[in-house]
Amino acid sequence: MWACNSGKHIENGHIHEMNDRLKSLISVDQPIEVLAEGFEWSEGVVWDKKNECLFFSDVPQNTIYRWDVENGLQMYLCPSGYGADDPNGVELGSNGLYFANENRQIICDSGLR
Repeated sequence: MWACNSGKHIENGHIHEMNDRLKSLISVDQPIEVLAEGFEWSEGVVWDKKNECLFFSDVPQNTIYRWDVENGLQMYLCPSGYGADDPNGVELGSNGLYFANENRQIICDSGLR
């Protein structure tokens, strides 16, 4: 279903630099590597500097995933938003992630609206 650290690169993709500050974070000449695949749609991508890992949501699957170099892809939280037995729509899971002060993770969702 998904491949972690697949070594697969997006051949015709490129990073479009819109601000010179981007160069202080990444090399815009590096190839884009696929870390994982097989999701319906992903949102809320956020980097955890303290733990050196990436978090993102697969909204329709109501799941937050965690990715790091050592462990690859792992399910982090499911359900990530809507927790009732009778789903009332397709946007069930979290769709926004953020790290606030003291590395507290904030999860936004629309599943219970």
